[in-house]
Amino acid sequence: AAREKWGPDSVVALRMTEEHVRRALREGHFVFIGSHGLARGLLAGKGLITPEDVARMDKNSRLQFVYLTSCDSGTQQKAWEEAFAPAKVVTYDRLTAVVEHISWLWFRGPDVVRGLE
Repeated sequence: AAREKWGPDSVVALRMTEEHVRRALREGHFVFIGSHGLARGLLAGKGLITPEDVARMDKNSRLQFVYLTSCDSGTQQKAWEEAFAPAKVVTYDRLTAVVEHISWLWFRGPDVVRGLE
């Protein structure tokens, strides 16, 4: 859906590192962060990325949607929403399974992407 909407070079898959999250927020319209996590933050390499870290990162004005796969990240849902604002944020305050996120990407994700500007 993203390639259809924004072109063949519009989709990028990167390892989960703080620098790659920074890049995604600088360049992305739709950012899918597929990482493990804790209530305190997203696991990235040897550390955590917290909502406070994200709030300090530069974000482009086209960022509209962020999906977090991280288990228990939803315990800080309001903090994530403020950190990624004004983008809409999907996060979960429980354990999640990979199949749940694949299902979301397959069945709901394309419509979300198509609805972005």
